[in-house]
Amino acid sequence: MVTGPKVEIAGRFGKREIISTFNTLEQVVKALKSNDAEFASAEHIAQARIANPGLSHSVNVSGSWTANAFVYDCEKAYVVTPEFNPILNHLKEATAAYIQNKNLAVSEKEFARIVKAAKADEGRSNPARRRVLIMENQNYDIPVPGLSKDPLAKFRFRETTPKYAKSLQKSGVEEVPVWLIEPKYFKGEKLPIAREEWLHAAHGELPANSCIDGYVGGANGWHSNGTAYGVRSLA
Repeated sequence: MVTGPKVEIAGRFGKREIISTFNTLEQVVKALKSNDAEFASAEHIAQARIANPGLSHSVNVSGSWTANAFVYDCEKAYVVTPEFNPILNHLKEATAAYIQNKNLAVSEKEFARIVKAAKADEGRSNPARRRVLIMENQNYDIPVPGLSKDPLAKFRFRETTPKYAKSLQKSGVEEVPVWLIEPKYFKGEKLPIAREEWLHAAHGELPANSCIDGYVGGANGWHSNGTAYGVRSLA
């Protein structure tokens, strides 16, 4: 009998169920697929947090990896949806790299595809409609009342952004930090590289509550086991 990582039900939202598991990147993705679930995006997690408020739900008090990623090319960060996530497209290679405390190198061909999508989407004024968002590679804080106006927040949480902002405000969260890898840390690194996104817990991680984290993944994260959520339809 083949066994895999333990999977637990973390909550429900709408006609969907969110489940959690804990292991290496490759193993959690396999576990989610074997349980008829897709790797949850930041938007999925936000929706689950809205529907399951309070400290009694793990989805609020636990941070997790998401299906989203950041691709770094020195001065710029390319924020990608799951469709353009190089890590999900190269699970074995990414897991092997992270076990060695290294980042996943992104091939010229794959990076060109990401850049092409970013340029094609530049005409879409609403970031929630884009597949790739280009941003300056700098850390900053988003005041929760302004979450719906921030391009990265709108890109990550999509149409759920206004409701998520209200949910965070009710919980007493005042700011959503954004942590990226600043250019000074790329010395000696062959670019571009990809890092998985970590969405911090909505509660109990001050000052990092609900932080959108593009720093902890990769060489700083997936080499050790991590939590990931999956989303599946209710029967």
